Amino acid sequence: MLTQGDVATFAVQAQLPPKTAYLGLGLSELGSMKGAAAPGWQLVDAYAPGFVQPVPDSQQDTKLLGLSKASNGTLLAAWQRHVAPCDMQDLPLPSTPIYVLWAYGSSWGYHGTANRGSRLVSFRDQRLQQQQEQQKAAMQVTAAGGPAAAAAAAGSGAGLPAGVQVLELTYPVDIPDTTTTYFVHYFKLPSNKKYHILRYEPITQSPLLHHGVAYSCDAKAAAAVKALKSMGPFNRFKHDMECEQFFMLVAPNATAYNAPEAAGLPMGTPDSQVLSLELHYNNPEGLQGQKDRGSGLRVYYTDKLRQHDIGLITLQQPVLNIPPGMPALKSNVSVCPGACTAKFKKPLTLLDGFFHMHSLGTSIITRRFRNGTELSPLAQLRMFDYAFQANTPINPEARTLLPGDMLTLQCTFDSTSRRNLTRSGPATADEMCFHWLSYYPAQEGMGLCFSFGDRPFAVCGASMPKELSGALRNRSADSATQMAKFVRNGVLLPAANPGESSKPYQRVCSSKPVV
Repeated sequence: MLTQGDVATFAVQAQLPPKTAYLGLGLSELGSMKGAAAPGWQLVDAYAPGFVQPVPDSQQDTKLLGLSKASNGTLLAAWQRHVAPCDMQDLPLPSTPIYVLWAYGSSWGYHGTANRGSRLVSFRDQRLQQQQEQQKAAMQVTAAGGPAAAAAAAGSGAGLPAGVQVLELTYPVDIPDTTTTYFVHYFKLPSNKKYHILRYEPITQSPLLHHGVAYSCDAKAAAAVKALKSMGPFNRFKHDMECEQFFMLVAPNATAYNAPEAAGLPMGTPDSQVLSLELHYNNPEGLQGQKDRGSGLRVYYTDKLRQHDIGLITLQQPVLNIPPGMPALKSNVSVCPGACTAKFKKPLTLLDGFFHMHSLGTSIITRRFRNGTELSPLAQLRMFDYAFQANTPINPEARTLLPGDMLTLQCTFDSTSRRNLTRSGPATADEMCFHWLSYYPAQEGMGLCFSFGDRPFAVCGASMPKELSGALRNRSADSATQMAKFVRNGVLLPAANPGESSKPYQRVCSSKPVV
């Protein structure tokens, strides 16, 4: 792909079976068909509102430059489109990687499961893509050959330091025939010294695995875990999990997490010596006899510490009450106030994020505000897909978070399929609204930053006392007294929605077709 101004020129060469009737290419935020924008021997600008045949876009603004198909099945095609179109049925081309979907068929219809695929591609930053592929290759050598192979990989210029070790955090389970099951298992991490995690990869061994989250345990929680008779696995609904700081992600469609050269995810510190790995299985058909041989994480770490520690922040809206029959219900805005980010000792560099909702979720956005003005979004998914849980890159222009900046999180839900009220909770039939962010340099005492429902207060700190959660959810006189106490000690901060008083962000886009 080449860009000139706001016009992007694409070219593709494909070797297809001789009787192929079409080749479909699409762009997707998550690697899902839902919301994909697809151009497929006449060029058609189309989009897919769901798992259906793409439909022609109401505004045909893709220009075909040339197309040929040889008798041996070789297809050559070139076309143009805008980098940032105003048409909401098109996806803008981000500076961050985006999924490219492909499919072909012998007749105009469903292509089947064999003639399709996807790949994460960085169109506008080829150096980033090359660096990630080199690091992935080096890490794979390490996993196969141990530290000696790691040193050899580092010597080859792949960017991997010597002394890298590999740790697999997995556990087997028998999956019940219930719709929703959460298991949790604890792991003792290497703790003889401080380490930095350079990369981690999801390991998925069951088609019923929806996603998983690894939480680090602070010193108090770690002591409680070590007192248990076993490390698990436990049924999450029958076990009071001690650990709550988001640490790593497991999802079938998630890509590997690569730390930047300047930072690493700390392991072996007092607050990262024990880890809990929570795995969520979704079995709506009630299948029996299902087993997971061992899903989890493969972690690459080293004692050669980098300059900075990576930290993690949780944004969420924990209070959701969604009436049935609502096609586009927006949650209360969750606010991370400037009074919380003002505690940062220096500007933060944001690295990556993970949005999470359940099956009613349709879109999600994290906005940012500075000095009374709304800036470009930090990250968003316009077409969320519950079946495709994956990490979401941070928009490049939003990667610096300054002390005093404000963030807001808002989720949109479609409840037309429900007959009863849907509340927040862990079950598949419940809902969630989360955005986890990784950043550096890590800030001590920072892990949570969010407000509750329509309450004008936000949690700001490393963790949330259990009595505070109950006080925020209730509206009794006792809860008001408890909240006043938490305001006095700084756990709760004022959190007015900045979107109500700030100058709104105006997106720059191209409204006319390419000529």
